[in-house]
Amino acid sequence: MTSIPDNAVQELHYIDPATGQNQTCTTDCPLSTNASVPYQDFTFNGAVSLTGVQVTLTQWKGAGPGLHLFQLLSSGAFASAVVSNNKLSCFAPQPSNVSFTGSWTEIDANTNIPATTQLVLVSTVNVGTSPASGPSFTWMPYVSASGTYNVNMLIPGCTDFQDCSLRTSCKVSVFPGGGQDPTVTVVSQQNQGDAVQQIYSGPIVPSSPDFSMTITMTLADNPAGSGQSGQYRLVADRIQLVLNSANTTGTGNGTAANGKTAFGFLEWPLSLSSGTTGFSNATETSLDVIGFSLFSALGKNAGLASSPNSAVAAVVHHPSGAIFIGGTFTLSTPSASNIVVFKNGALTALSGGGLNGPVTSLALSGNTLFVGGSFTDSATNSTQGRLSSIASYDISNDQWSPLLAGVNGPVKSLAVDYGQVSVVGNFTIINGASSGSPRRESPGLAVWNISNSAWVNSGGFLRGSLTFVGNSTAPAKGQQQSQILAGNIQSSLSFGASGFVLVKNGKDGQPTMTPLSVQLGDDVSNSTATTNSRRAYYPRAVNHWLSRHVAIPQLIARQSSATLAPLPSSPPAPAPAVLAGAFWTNTSTSEQVAILGGNFTFTNGSTESTGVAVYHPSTGTLSPLQGLTINGTVRTVLVQDNLLFVGGEFTALGTDFVGFAIYDLLHNAWVSGGPALQPTSGASVVVRSLTVSAAKANTVVVAGSFGQAGLLPCRAICLWDVVQKQWNALGNGIQGDVASVAYAVSRWPFRWRLWC
Repeated sequence: MTSIPDNAVQELHYIDPATGQNQTCTTDCPLSTNASVPYQDFTFNGAVSLTGVQVTLTQWKGAGPGLHLFQLLSSGAFASAVVSNNKLSCFAPQPSNVSFTGSWTEIDANTNIPATTQLVLVSTVNVGTSPASGPSFTWMPYVSASGTYNVNMLIPGCTDFQDCSLRTSCKVSVFPGGGQDPTVTVVSQQNQGDAVQQIYSGPIVPSSPDFSMTITMTLADNPAGSGQSGQYRLVADRIQLVLNSANTTGTGNGTAANGKTAFGFLEWPLSLSSGTTGFSNATETSLDVIGFSLFSALGKNAGLASSPNSAVAAVVHHPSGAIFIGGTFTLSTPSASNIVVFKNGALTALSGGGLNGPVTSLALSGNTLFVGGSFTDSATNSTQGRLSSIASYDISNDQWSPLLAGVNGPVKSLAVDYGQVSVVGNFTIINGASSGSPRRESPGLAVWNISNSAWVNSGGFLRGSLTFVGNSTAPAKGQQQSQILAGNIQSSLSFGASGFVLVKNGKDGQPTMTPLSVQLGDDVSNSTATTNSRRAYYPRAVNHWLSRHVAIPQLIARQSSATLAPLPSSPPAPAPAVLAGAFWTNTSTSEQVAILGGNFTFTNGSTESTGVAVYHPSTGTLSPLQGLTINGTVRTVLVQDNLLFVGGEFTALGTDFVGFAIYDLLHNAWVSGGPALQPTSGASVVVRSLTVSAAKANTVVVAGSFGQAGLLPCRAICLWDVVQKQWNALGNGIQGDVASVAYAVSRWPFRWRLWC
């Protein structure tokens, strides 16, 4: 047996199967040919570090030499911090595994074997960071047999890394299983040379065939050293398990009478049969300490007697290994209400001490935890009452955030799917984003878009008090993934869409309606007023039609001498609302698009746009108009050749656009609309109608509420000359407000239909 890389012939020790005597050999080590001897063990003369061995067979019986099985066994089992180094061992159902929080980086560490290196992981943390907020690392080595073990942590020396001033101490928690409490050891990583630190010695009792014990490392409560440039470094290498004795069984039987009592949390190995009220040690896993810790933090039996409604309602497992537990409870250590996280081997309070009401549901999306229930704030009122039954929690920054203003009733269940959170419960309204902003009716079901941070409507709806939403199992071939909803369902709606749908001829000429795949949002912030303070106006009843003999100019003249009440305020258009549309065909690409105007937002890439959108049927996407952003509400749009005319009540930052703007669709650029429209005294500019003149070529009729265009008197109605790019008055204008314009018989080039 020659070791590699030093090419030294090793002295081996073995037991002669024929005599039972201990023997030593170097070059002539015999292998028994007795078929009743299945294998022989040969051991090195003490611990040997090597990268491989070379075995030479020199004598044999039969036609040639051969081996049925060859195994090279290490002195104990190892779990590496680098997951790719953990290979499947003999008869193990899975390799050892790891998890971590924070940022860890691979670097090369020298070994005591010449010309070899080994990968380890390192993480830096600012001096003064608490263990709960700092990085953590968890090894989960597979353990196949009960026994008494020594568990060691291997720590590369700081001299080779040249990071001695960065090194500090860490806290290591070992969960051995078998109904035993975890052990905690403070380990210094300031060793200059490679070191092996024992972190546990005692029984390890696997509870199932796939049992893995847990070793978690965090920053120490009182880290050693002062760090370098305000930072410490933690190093994660390997964990070693050395079996001392196989004659070990667990202590206690895991029952409430003679073992331990848990509350609200149980991890059950699926490989075991069903249980009843008492569980043997064979069923205990490393995570069952959560239930034991909850029972203790609730005050044990006495505490539960005084709080009989305590319950755990929801659990989610973050990829870092952290487990979030929500329900109805108040813990003493840590001080936490209704939600808590188990990480680094202990229960830890969230920001604000949890929440001030019961938690019924939890859902994860990356590092964001969505929480539903019956609460309004954190337990310490740190969010000023902005968490109305639904909230998001930033796991990395330990920070609560509202979902705008939440909903007006309890949330019962949450589910994350396709970048959206489905929210169900006993509520009827999505609250307005701010005081005075419109609320949205949404009985029992609401949907939150994670990337846009906005409430959206994404399809059919249910009405009622719902108690459950969840994603279905993997869809069958040709089927789509679906969601299951349950509760007191009163009715269902066939279609739902945010602002607009596609209507086209269907079978037998019947119209069919299809919600489009794009989403319009309601995160609209208007700096211009969208409503005016006006008194109510009720028109007098008329007993007959206007006589055809009354000349239109005479009629307008009589009106001009009267004091008219203004138009009522525009009907409410809570976002997302599409109020106008037009079609345009791009002559260079032959693509026909739909241009939408209204009160909405949408996201294209990382850019959010408002008020105007271009819908591309070929791709099912929205795109913005290039350049400036409209701030306000668009109420009318008109396409004339390659020009888009936009009217409404809006402004545009950096321009003099007020209620009226022109966009060149072919060249993707805003163009000058001449002098800006000016309001009448005490009012604001609102353009409600844009039409092509039936009497004058290349002319757009602009009508609404305004007094002049620049210095040109142009009351309520004005003409825009597309060729000359200038305003022209239409007589003396109209006293009052114009709501719409229509064109009549040729004897009169046009007639105004006025709503005043």
